[in-house]
Amino acid sequence: MHTPVHSWKSLVKSIVALTLIIEGLGTAVLALAFVPEFGWSQGLYIAAFHAISAFCNAGFSLFNNSLEGYWNNPLVNLTVMALIVTGGIGFLVIRELLGIAAQRGKRKSRLSLHSRIVLLTSAFLIVFGGITIYLLESDGALAGMTFLEGFWIALFQSVTARTAGFNTIDLNLFRDPTLFLFLFLMFIGASPGSTGGGVKTTSLALFLGILFNRIKGSDQNNLFRRTVPEEATTKALALVLLAILLIGTALFGLLVAQSFYLSQNPENFFKVTFETVSAFGTVGLSMGATGELTQAGKIIVIVLMFIGRVGLLTIAFAIAHRRHRYPIRYAEENIMIG
Repeated sequence: MHTPVHSWKSLVKSIVALTLIIEGLGTAVLALAFVPEFGWSQGLYIAAFHAISAFCNAGFSLFNNSLEGYWNNPLVNLTVMALIVTGGIGFLVIRELLGIAAQRGKRKSRLSLHSRIVLLTSAFLIVFGGITIYLLESDGALAGMTFLEGFWIALFQSVTARTAGFNTIDLNLFRDPTLFLFLFLMFIGASPGSTGGGVKTTSLALFLGILFNRIKGSDQNNLFRRTVPEEATTKALALVLLAILLIGTALFGLLVAQSFYLSQNPENFFKVTFETVSAFGTVGLSMGATGELTQAGKIIVIVLMFIGRVGLLTIAFAIAHRRHRYPIRYAEENIMIG
């Protein structure tokens, strides 16, 4: 089986080295924008903080309006987006890409199935999200802007909505369809082995692969002329279903905890829903409901963020313990579906 992992010891070393190098480069580039404005000491600190926050998909900003003040600064936007994407595709993919680049011209190398799925799915979500946000908001939140200005903001939000949490425009200006798209992007999140949350890009790819192959009448999950093991397919399905169940349960708890907040304005229901999905995906984006959370609501969001960061399957396997070596199998009996 083709896999980029050959030694966990070397992987850990490369993760530490890559993190320091990428965040260092990000700090140096962002310093070009922040040092002239804030001076050497404060400017370098702001640059380092945002570089680390972007690469780790944390979304924390030292500015009270995130990066709204830099919506038209190409240096800040491109650097932050590059750091978010790099941190979101996962260390295994980064390591494999660097390995292939180092061997270029020496021997023929190809990407593993995992890396191809991650890169193609990530690229699709970024482009699809950017185009859709622009089309939905060209006469709304982006009205009055040139095409490049509007698409720049739309593309940035498409990248950051997947788990990074930065924003260059007030989210409350967006329409409901756009915010619903945000829910989808936050639910999917980043990729396995990355600094982001969500159900991961590979789960989306496997889910769509299962659907496509079943429609064709195949009981195998084939992607890019490779057959994905049934165990991986089952885990992907279980992860998506567990995520939906967890979000639904947490949302119900938040609705109970925030009943007074909801009674003041029925529109707050969408804000609470947005808060729930954002917490699960460890995104950090908010429509203003964070400051209105009760103590019970804060506990629910904290637990949701913890589970979203550690991983649903990790939590589920820890609770379920080991599976039986010889699982019991009973006689089969059919049931009606649909």
